[in-house]
Amino acid sequence: MNRDKVLATLFEHRQLTKLEISRITNLSIPTVTSNITSLMEDGLVDEAGVANSTGGRKPKIVRLLPNSRYSIGVEITPSKVKLVLINLFCEIQLRKEFSLVELKTTSGFRQAMVKMAEVIQEIIKELQIPSECIMGIGISVPGTVNRDQFVLELAPNLGVKQFSLQFLKDMFAFPLYIENEANAGALGELVLNKQASDDHTVYVSITEGIGTSIMSKDGFYKGNKERAGEFGHMHIGNSDRICSCGRTGCWELFSSETALLTMYKEQTEIVQPNLVDIMERYIASDEDAQFVVKKYLYNISLGIQNILLAIDPKQIIIGGELAKYSEHLITELRNFVFSQAVFHNEQDVEINFSTLYTDSSILGAAITPYKQLFLTDEE
Repeated sequence: MNRDKVLATLFEHRQLTKLEISRITNLSIPTVTSNITSLMEDGLVDEAGVANSTGGRKPKIVRLLPNSRYSIGVEITPSKVKLVLINLFCEIQLRKEFSLVELKTTSGFRQAMVKMAEVIQEIIKELQIPSECIMGIGISVPGTVNRDQFVLELAPNLGVKQFSLQFLKDMFAFPLYIENEANAGALGELVLNKQASDDHTVYVSITEGIGTSIMSKDGFYKGNKERAGEFGHMHIGNSDRICSCGRTGCWELFSSETALLTMYKEQTEIVQPNLVDIMERYIASDEDAQFVVKKYLYNISLGIQNILLAIDPKQIIIGGELAKYSEHLITELRNFVFSQAVFHNEQDVEINFSTLYTDSSILGAAITPYKQLFLTDEE
């Protein structure tokens, strides 16, 4: 436990003197010293010069070695599987992805998972990383999960339910973890986005669907059966379209990236619009793009207003490709939210786009093995 505290402290601060570690962890200097020695023997830390003296001998600085250990993050979406390898500083060392042409059947999903495992094995072989230096694999999926049984319980956008991923554990010599895409994104925000707080924060992931995660100082609020936060499937309006969950009127039918592309296609009759083109035209004040994007932001605001009523958060962070255009969207979105919010005003809650853009979930997945192995409960 003491070793984990020391390691968690260095994970957060990267380098400190033993005295600083002692003060942060409330451990004695001899205890810190013995654990530092153990971590040095394992190649996780080393000494990096000396700090300024406050009287007496100059204290030695202990630093975490970023490339002494690695973790792999996987993000599964309806259209592709993305993978990253990160070091202990959470710096991306390698990215890979492959497309999913057919992913609406259990057999197709299993094939995709086998291919994912093969790509991971190729990455490890390519970089010649010893298995003992891989702390684990975190897998982010857009659906409800059973972590203990390693089962993807329900993922409407993937077309699978009650799918066991246990067979993947037999393919690797290190731990595997599974997490809901929005919760993984929230973890990425908490660890890497300095603006994020664990004090009544809701993370909203807007991708091909919509996922949300609720954070508080007690941890993620997941509900009785870990299904809390499925705001993407709350009813906000009437629609003839059928959601992947089988209902109509779901928020993601109006506010996902897919919804924006559909709205723009219907407005302009452009066969295959993409987000970059739409946003470039919006920024250039194109009439069609202005009309569609403003209507789209209004749809997003309806869901956010419901979240304000249900959760009463201090902060809402929006992740996804849209976050890259934050400066052009945030003012309009806030105006839509608070112009009709009866119980909240702009001083009550911060609404911001993520500074991690599209990487929140995949980085959160990659951080999960670190969290499980050496981040303390308090961290």
